[in-house]
Amino acid sequence: MTEQIEIVVLEDEEMELKPPKTKKKTSSMMTKYEYAHIIGSRVLLLVEGYPPLIDTKGMMDPQEIAVQELHQRKIPLRIKRVLPGGEVEIWNINELSIRNY
Repeated sequence: MTEQIEIVVLEDEEMELKPPKTKKKTSSMMTKYEYAHIIGSRVLLLVEGYPPLIDTKGMMDPQEIAVQELHQRKIPLRIKRVLPGGEVEIWNINELSIRNY
C-alpha cells in the first residue's frame, strides 16, 4: 500500500520558518501534482496583478510565464509534504528536480 502525501504551497511570509536540516525521506523529484499546484498558484498570482519574476518579452500567457519562472527557479514558493504519522518535510523548489509535464 502506498503512502499518501498532502501538498501545501507556502508563501513568502511562511518561508521565514526554516525547516530543520535533516535527511529527507521523500523523493527529491517534483511530482506532477506538485508541478500543477505550483503552476496554478503562480498563474493565479499573476492574474491578480503580481509582477512577473522573469523577462516576459513576447509572453502574454500567465501559464507560459509561470512555467518559465518555475524552470528558471524564480518562484518564491515551497512545498510542504505531510507524511503519515504527522511528520512534515518542507522542500524549497530549488531542491527539487523538475520534469517537463
